Amino acid sequence: MKQVFCILIILLSSTLTGQETSQFIPFGHYQVDKEDPTLTTLFGVSYKDSERANRSNDHELLYAYWSKRIEENRAEDLLIEQERLAKNPFDVTLIKTVLASIYFDNQSYSEAYKVYNSIEDSFIEDQLLSEYYFKMGYLSLVNYRFDESVKFLNKGLNRNSNPYKQASIYYRGMSNYFLGNYEQTTQDFESLSNVKEYQPYLPYYLSQIYFTQGKYDQVISYGKNQLQSELVQNRYEIEKLIGQSYFKQSNFNNAIIHFNIYEQNVNKLNKEEFYQIAYTNYQLGKFAQAIPLFLEIKNEPGGLGQIVNYYLANCYL
Repeated sequence: MKQVFCILIILLSSTLTGQETSQFIPFGHYQVDKEDPTLTTLFGVSYKDSERANRSNDHELLYAYWSKRIEENRAEDLLIEQERLAKNPFDVTLIKTVLASIYFDNQSYSEAYKVYNSIEDSFIEDQLLSEYYFKMGYLSLVNYRFDESVKFLNKGLNRNSNPYKQASIYYRGMSNYFLGNYEQTTQDFESLSNVKEYQPYLPYYLSQIYFTQGKYDQVISYGKNQLQSELVQNRYEIEKLIGQSYFKQSNFNNAIIHFNIYEQNVNKLNKEEFYQIAYTNYQLGKFAQAIPLFLEIKNEPGGLGQIVNYYLANCYL
């Protein structure tokens, strides 16, 4: 079964995806041992020529490998069959790891999670552990298991060598963000601020965190600085956060600048946005601009509808 491990590891390496997979080094090489010509090394695993006859027993795995390489669907069925037949827990684990990677690459994340989650990491080859921890962390995140995601990503980051380090930090930050652990998220995201791949995405999340923490001056200065880059994602959401920060400070003259940019670039406002932009115009004496916005929410139940109608009445005076 030594060559089985080679085939599966090669197959696994061909399925690696993500920002940092290019750092993976292909496994081994093929050569004949000069001291013992009967001893052949296939991708770093040695076996005697006399063992080559046993390779016929592994034809299904060979076919599974090449099926994957030529993008046939047959690989998945063959690996499931090999998992059923395998007895050695290390063989079973490696087969499952390849199968889970196929699901992962096909973005079948629920299936990938189920297979990976059935694996005991003590049976995983050391060179595959970093990938396992990263993918389990990512899959836990997309399946809304945020605590579990942080746990697996931390395991990978605690390893001495981890080709997924930056991606792991990013997704750990995302998981902590959804858990409300904003200090940990801030530390992770700020550590990636000079990493080109993540620069377009970080400003929105960091601006949201600063706003949630009541750091309005930081939202304003950081957000404005980041918006100078054309690559920044969610830029109009950042404009809104800057406007809301000025709003919280009762700086309506500056708030309306950013609110207007936001309003002009979104399809629909929610009731909070209608109110904040309308009230900002109201405070600036721009009643003609405030009235249509107030009218959108004048029938809202509870206190909001009542206060909106009060301001509307004042606008008509």
